[in-house]
Amino acid sequence: FVTACGVVITFAVTVVHVSVNGLYLKILEPFLVK
Repeated sequence: FVTACGVVITFAVTVVHVSVNGLYLKILEPFLVK
């Protein structure tokens, strides 16, 4: 149970991290192109 819970938490953190990185890239993209 603890292992499964840890996997879920790790997966959730990874998804949030990727989402935040994607959001930053979308925001910074116009500035990076110039």
